[in-house]
This record gives sequence, structure tokens and C-alpha cells, in this order.
Amino acid sequence: AAVGALTLGPKLVLRALAATGEDPAPVEDSVLTTCWIGSQACGIRAQRVDGRIVKLDGDLMNPLNRGALCPRGQAQIASVYDPDRLRTPLVRTNPKGERGAWRE
Repeated sequence: AAVGALTLGPKLVLRALAATGEDPAPVEDSVLTTCWIGSQACGIRAQRVDGRIVKLDGDLMNPLNRGALCPRGQAQIASVYDPDRLRTPLVRTNPKGERGAWRE
């Protein structure tokens, strides 16, 4: 059955899975970025599943770190999804600050 499904092409297979109510396979990809924790700006390959980052690795093609990534760099995935992280800029109007807009 699997070989027959492969000959149909991916669009037909996904339509067939949607019709049966089964979830299609998650979409996996990776994006290149740089580490923001140190002063070296090491190259990072962020692996994503359905748009959510699931793993950070060193970028093998980056001449600076050549695929290596320190534990602090690998742990930065936690800061991306930290519920207390700032999502808007703060304008210094009082000791705590107030939310501002990116245009300010």
C-alpha cells in the first residue's frame, strides 16, 4: 500500500489522508541564523517542525564555528518560547516602562 501511495504523488496522498481524518506528516525544515548569546555570532541551524523550533545545531558551513555550538547556544531555544520574554519594545516613562510600538 505504501508503494502505491508513493506513485500517486504527495498532493493526492495528503488529500487521501485528510479525507480519512488522519494527520499528515509534520512539515520539517531548517533555517540558518546566528547565535545571540556570545560575542562570536556563531552560525546556527534551527530545525523546525510545523514552524516551531525543536532543535538548534551549529552550522557546518559557517567558517567561524564549523558546526560547533556551545551548550549556552543550544539552550537558547528556551528563551525563544519563554512566556516572560519581551514581545514589544518598552518606552522608559517610569521605573517599569510602558509598552511602545516598533515605530517609536
